[in-house]
Amino acid sequence: MSVMLLAKATFQKNKSQMIGFMLLIIISSALMNLGLTTFLNYPQLFDQYANDMQSADVITTIQNKDETYIKTYQQELLHDPDTKQMEQRNVLFFAGKCQYRNSETLRQFAVLNKNDKQEIGKISMMEESNKSVEHGIYLPYLFHTGGQYNLLDDFTLTIIQDGKEVTFTYQIKGFYEEMMLATINSSTTGLLLDDEEYQTVSKRLSHTIDATMFLMKVNQHDQNSEYATRHLPTITSTNPSIRSDMNYYETIKQSRTLTSSIGATLIIAFSMIMMVILVIVIRFKIQNTIVEDMKNIGAYKAIGYTGIQILLSLMLPYLIIGGIGGILGIGLSNLLLPFLSYMFAIQTGLTWHQGLDALCVSMTLLFLMLIISLITMVTSMKAKKLTPIVALRSGFYTHNFKRNHVPLDKHKATLTVLLAMKALIQNLKANVMVSIVISAIAFASVFAGVLFYNISYQFDNFLFASSGDIADIIVESKTHEDHLRLKKDLEKISGVDHSVDFYTDNAFQCGHEVVICYTSENFLHLRSQQVLYQGRFPKYANEVAIGGLLASKLHKEPGEMITLKKGDKEQEYLITGLIQGANYMGHDVAITEEGYRLFVKDYEARTLNIYTKDKQEIEDTIQYIKQHYSSNIIGIQNNRKVVEASMGSYRDIVSALVCVIAGITLFIIILIMYLVQKTSILQRKQEFGILKAIGYTSKQLIHQIALTSLMVFVIGAMTGAILGYYLINPLLSMLLSYIGMMKVQFEIPWMMLITIILLICLTGSALAMWIARRIKKISPYLLVNEN
Repeated sequence: MSVMLLAKATFQKNKSQMIGFMLLIIISSALMNLGLTTFLNYPQLFDQYANDMQSADVITTIQNKDETYIKTYQQELLHDPDTKQMEQRNVLFFAGKCQYRNSETLRQFAVLNKNDKQEIGKISMMEESNKSVEHGIYLPYLFHTGGQYNLLDDFTLTIIQDGKEVTFTYQIKGFYEEMMLATINSSTTGLLLDDEEYQTVSKRLSHTIDATMFLMKVNQHDQNSEYATRHLPTITSTNPSIRSDMNYYETIKQSRTLTSSIGATLIIAFSMIMMVILVIVIRFKIQNTIVEDMKNIGAYKAIGYTGIQILLSLMLPYLIIGGIGGILGIGLSNLLLPFLSYMFAIQTGLTWHQGLDALCVSMTLLFLMLIISLITMVTSMKAKKLTPIVALRSGFYTHNFKRNHVPLDKHKATLTVLLAMKALIQNLKANVMVSIVISAIAFASVFAGVLFYNISYQFDNFLFASSGDIADIIVESKTHEDHLRLKKDLEKISGVDHSVDFYTDNAFQCGHEVVICYTSENFLHLRSQQVLYQGRFPKYANEVAIGGLLASKLHKEPGEMITLKKGDKEQEYLITGLIQGANYMGHDVAITEEGYRLFVKDYEARTLNIYTKDKQEIEDTIQYIKQHYSSNIIGIQNNRKVVEASMGSYRDIVSALVCVIAGITLFIIILIMYLVQKTSILQRKQEFGILKAIGYTSKQLIHQIALTSLMVFVIGAMTGAILGYYLINPLLSMLLSYIGMMKVQFEIPWMMLITIILLICLTGSALAMWIARRIKKISPYLLVNEN
């Protein structure tokens, strides 16, 4: 009860500051619980949906142009002892294009017959119109949440077959969900047609796009990638005219939960920064409380209070606020979850109805209370050790003979400036603490600013960091001779910067991991050299650069050997470098064309990556190629537009998160500066009373306070901004390395750092002057004697 009386007195004396602490704790706990809940639960959402729909572990789709191969492949799957269940479906399989998020996207489509029964990969209808339409189609639910389509909207599908384009126009009858196909984040996107419409398309294309889809469930669900590796179709290497594709559970799950992983990581990172700021502010406040109430502490000890009771009285207010603020913050995070779910649905199409998670709530509260307990106990130890006589002397063990560094009679500066400098030196410890708080705020501001600049403003920086190199145009020629002729002709076009052979093959295995293989004539011609973050690109046939995440899993480094496998062929390669990117979650390798021919002897380049000098030249170059080479190419795509369309949802989601973080940062800046400034001014109230008694006006004192604050803020803001400049990219690299972004190199403009420093300094000084206005209404006597 004695301790509670002292704690109650602390509350009553610092009501506004305690409310400020409460708000800071609410924000910190809300962000932490939100991040933990997303990080731990969202990936499980995919598993839950997949289990309910009996999703396949592996899906292979092959055009029916070689019936012998289809039957051989079918028998291969049936005789695999790991095949638990298999289902075959007739589908239409082709390359095509459609509008998505106001941009045209080129994709590989599999059209399913809605009338077919499904045992594996069941289809769930999310929305369906009751109105009859003449030509109806069912799209993935993602086309509604992220593609901005609604029921009964027109949908135009263009099928590309043998260099020709055939266009179909439909009305959207409904939206469906299926975990492996209802997405644009994999190599194949599924569409649904009624039987009549399905047969119409098949007949119009003379059955050239008819295909067989194999859906497999395996005995060991977590072995789906190894199973897929064993059965990767190799028919494309011998007969390029046959279109085939394979998808497996692990990669689809990773691609559809990537946004939530990035978002959760950023939220948790920012909540940790907020926790650091919270710790620094609590330490600062308790230290000042001890100094301010030194005589009272001495009196309490003199009348019988023990050191433990004094310690508990200082800790208890913050523990109570921490508990209440933590609970309120968790409640706030639960209110924000639907908003976060909506943002994720834009990219994934998955609807997430998440309530409070007991584990995440417990982790948040436990961490919060542990941090507050430790910092308050360690900081309050000084009060416990104080003897009554020392406390009554305001903490002095003996007389103070500190040197006067700023004698007022020996400097030519104005008295306001000199007194501001004296205050800066005399309260050095307190000012250092204020500076540390401001440094943390500046660091958080730089963190939010860098993310916003590189995602919302300079989107290419985010694209290159997450997707690796991005060509403006990709062209696939019918023959190698057509490819060489086009490549030579492009050198004469003014809008083209350069082009490079580049081919992607997903039929590779490294250890037990399925990997994507890039092959090129010269990787140094890629536009983004950030793809390579360690070592060098391969030059010779026996060299390879591998994904950093893959290297980490295999415990490999540059200079060591790895074995790549494609079908029945194996080959050893020397690792010359490490590459990065979120594509395929870092499971990728890069080899030379000579190295690729060790697996495919008759390989000849037919795919060309084209880089234009300006984005405005992309469409003109495409039209030129179509006009002069339409009979020599299989397909051409505006790759820049395709990537931006597919990554646009990432941009919107992360930009929204960053804007929220930036808004919170601004609020935190104002809140903490208010707490710090009010504490600093109250600590010096006796000094201000003496100065006012000897003739200083309130205006002069306010200017002195603002000037002292400005000096502290400049040092703190500059320190935080410089730390942000050198530490933000390494911090983001550490946070995002688990998705393949091993070395983030975001741009950090100096002008942004200068702006942050100026805003913090001006805001802090303005707040100091505003808080200091109360000096006007207080007499010198009350300032000197107020307790």
